[in-house]
Amino acid sequence: MAESDFDNDISCNGVTIRERLRDGGFEADHGEYCFYARQDYHKGQQVLLCYGLYNNLELLEHYGFLLPHNPNDNVHIRLPDSEEFGVVNGNPGMSLGGTTCLEIDGSPSFSLVAGLRLRATHPFLRKSKGHFALMGKQISVDSDILIYQWLEKKCTSLLACQPTSLDDDLILKTVASSAQSFAAVEDLALSLCETPSKAHGDRVPKNVVHEIQNLVSSCTSANEDKFDKEASSRTREKDFQLERWKLAVEWRIGYKQILHRCIQFCAKKISMLKQ
Repeated sequence: MAESDFDNDISCNGVTIRERLRDGGFEADHGEYCFYARQDYHKGQQVLLCYGLYNNLELLEHYGFLLPHNPNDNVHIRLPDSEEFGVVNGNPGMSLGGTTCLEIDGSPSFSLVAGLRLRATHPFLRKSKGHFALMGKQISVDSDILIYQWLEKKCTSLLACQPTSLDDDLILKTVASSAQSFAAVEDLALSLCETPSKAHGDRVPKNVVHEIQNLVSSCTSANEDKFDKEASSRTREKDFQLERWKLAVEWRIGYKQILHRCIQFCAKKISMLKQ
């Protein structure tokens, strides 16, 4: 769909094509994926597509790939109730806009910090100093210590609820990188099962062993009812599942790295505030 297809260079919802942050995506008004060209193209000319400002989870969910060094990657953090800071019936009614998330470097976004600062402040004090939070400024040292302590604890709890640690996933990534086919993973799972103490017990954490064995078990179970298919077809399906697992491990590493960076960021902030 070229720009000339639109009157006055206007697309749906009153947004010009040149103002778009992406060249295509699903649009609810049309009920379909729409793609927009920023210039006229000749037949046979290469067309490049900008996916937009997606984090890795969105890229993985919508397009089936992720970027190892995605500058737009982030971790969404839901704003807590004010009661978590000891402020009763104090949730601010104002809308902050923006995304409450952790950026790729582990730092909290502007909206996240502003929202936490407002929730950690007593409603009476918020009336006179709440505008400081909306300007990106500190309301008080004590409230900033509270919000960074909360954020540090939040990241720690998110990591604790994961079945594998960052170190586990880095080992799994090494395994995934060396596995050229699902058959290689099956052989590894078998060796882990038969001689765990002698061959791998001292080097491979239990969580890693369990994940590899569970991967093989789940893939095998999924293909049990497909004996009518050719062996080559079943092999392709297992290899496809292996590629999906590799992407999942890669995403988990990025997710956990951001959380670890945030914990370090908060620790430095708290130390500075207490000086």
